[in-house]
Order: sequence, then C-alpha cells, then structure tokens
Amino acid sequence: MFEPHVSLPGPPPRPHRQRWIAVDDRQQVLVVDGEVPRGATHPLDGAHTHLLGLDDGDPVWAVAVDGDGRAADLDLGPEADAVWVHLRPLFGTVADTDWILAGRAAQVVAWDRDHRYCGRCATATEPHPRDRARVCPSCRLMAFPRLSPAVIMLVERDGPTGPEVLLAWGRQFPGRFFSALAGFVEPGESLEECVVREVREETSIEIDDVRQRDRPF
Repeated sequence: MFEPHVSLPGPPPRPHRQRWIAVDDRQQVLVVDGEVPRGATHPLDGAHTHLLGLDDGDPVWAVAVDGDGRAADLDLGPEADAVWVHLRPLFGTVADTDWILAGRAAQVVAWDRDHRYCGRCATATEPHPRDRARVCPSCRLMAFPRLSPAVIMLVERDGPTGPEVLLAWGRQFPGRFFSALAGFVEPGESLEECVVREVREETSIEIDDVRQRDRPF
C-alpha cells in the first residue's frame, strides 16, 4: 500500500529497492529494461529529487530532469536498455502501480518547476520543511500542488435496438480514437453542471437526467 510522505520517517529498510521515477520537461518518464529504475541511488547525476512516499515500506522518489530526457546524464551501465516514454503510451508497458506513481511524480515535478518564484511578489520560493508546498520568504505566500477536479461521462439514449452511447473523436489525438466525454470543472460549478456544459460544448447536444453511476462502466 502506498503512503504519501514529504520526508522519510526513518532509514529505508531495503535501500536497494528504492524506486526512482525520472521525469523531464516534456513529461517523459525513464524506463530501464522495461521498468522504473530501482536501487540505492538514483540514476541521474545532479538531478533534484522529491520523496513521493512509501510503497509497501520502500521509498518512491520523483527525479526532476531539466530539459529533454534524451540528453540526461545517465549512469546505468553499458548493458542497460534505457528509453524515455511519455505518460500516455507508458500505460500497459510497466506495472500498474508504477504507472500510477509515474503520474503522481510528473505532477509533483511540474508543480515544483512552475512555482520556483512567488506569483504575488516574484521572490524565489523555498521548500516547506514539513508540507508539500513552496513558501515565499518575503510575503509568506504558500503554493501547494494544484488539484484539478474533472468529470468523465457516458451519454446514453434509447435506440431502436436497445441503449446507445455517445462516443467522440478528439482531433488532437492521432488516428480515429473514440472515447467517452470528459472535462474539467470550472470554479463554483457543480459536477452535474459541468457534465451538462461539457457535453454541450463538445457536441452541441443538450442533456438532462444527470446521475452518478452506481456500477462500473
């Protein structure tokens, strides 16, 4: 079971099983021999690390790589097969737990990179000693990782041969990839209002009877 931590509660019981999730500026993740690197030390010289937490007692770290991962200074040995993979195509190529933690690592690295300076007074920020936050030493503004509420919805109707569902094609995706609709919640908007608005914006269809499902899709 994964437990989030900002600092280690004690020395790792199995330091050789530490997990290192390296993320570059393009949200590419380092995969070595088909999995996230493990070991007592991280594989990139000079990179900044963030503790994500403990997974079954083993530390999991995010490693921030400035610039393109292809140019990163790797210390893996001559036989290692190292590739950099974007988060979306990473799904299904590594263990499910590693993919979920890679998403967490990418968000933490991006948040830390985007809040190096205070948004109020432009002073360089500092890491908070106990919380996942960056603090402005001048005006004391604190920046926490952002949470972006989102919804995913399945639009249904009764068809001539039974229930029908609406799938859409996002033009930004390569190929003819169809999926259910989704979108981010606006400030002050309820989840149900977001569903109605997103369906209208994406398809020009007006819907009603918005309900949370009591069973999986």
